Amino acid sequence: MFRTKTHQQSSLEMVNIEDMVPVHVVTNLWTESAETIAEIYRARWQAEVFFRWIKQQLQVKQLMGTCKNSVYNQLYGALIAYVLLRWLYQQT
Repeated sequence: MFRTKTHQQSSLEMVNIEDMVPVHVVTNLWTESAETIAEIYRARWQAEVFFRWIKQQLQVKQLMGTCKNSVYNQLYGALIAYVLLRWLYQQT
């Protein structure tokens, strides 16, 4: 049991995901199967890997905006610049 920000009590469950490497995940998704939680975890991890790639390859150290549209604009601009630079590099 733990308390949330609003001081409500909530329970957690330990889920064992047996894949190539066993992973233990603590979750409060009681109605979901371990396989579903594993898929959610993998999708979340892919998002983390994508943002790490953006920070490293596109030199985006910090997102400037806080609203959805400004984040999209910054990411699209960085991706367009990356594709153009990659294309120019391959042309030489």
